[in-house]
Order: sequence, then C-alpha cells, then structure tokens
Amino acid sequence: MNPDLNLDCASPEDVPAALRAAAIKFREATSDLQAAWGDKSAGVIWSRFATILEAAATKCDAAIDKI
Repeated sequence: MNPDLNLDCASPEDVPAALRAAAIKFREATSDLQAAWGDKSAGVIWSRFATILEAAATKCDAAIDKI
C-alpha cells in the first residue's frame, strides 16, 4: 500500500481532518486488499491503524476545544 497522504498542516485545527483523511485511505486500502485477495483478514492492520488515527483525531479535537 502506498497511499498519498498529506499530513502537512498549516494550523493545529487542521490536524484532526488530516488524521481522518488518512484513516479513510487506510480503510479503503483494507477493503481493496480484502477484495483483491478474497480474504477478509487481508489488510486488517490498515483498519486497525485507521481506528487509532480516528481516536487521535478525536483527542486532537478535544485538545483544541480546551484552548
């Protein structure tokens, strides 16, 4: 997998959206691998990484809200 991820953020407020965009690409990679290999367990690590990125985005939102 070689997604074109852009994690270059101009401000802290941009970070959650960048993390969520990366998570979406990771979930798409999971689906692509599962379809290509015909195996539901293929690419599961990308799905797990997506979940971690989504949680991080939520924590970033909370940190921004406290400012």
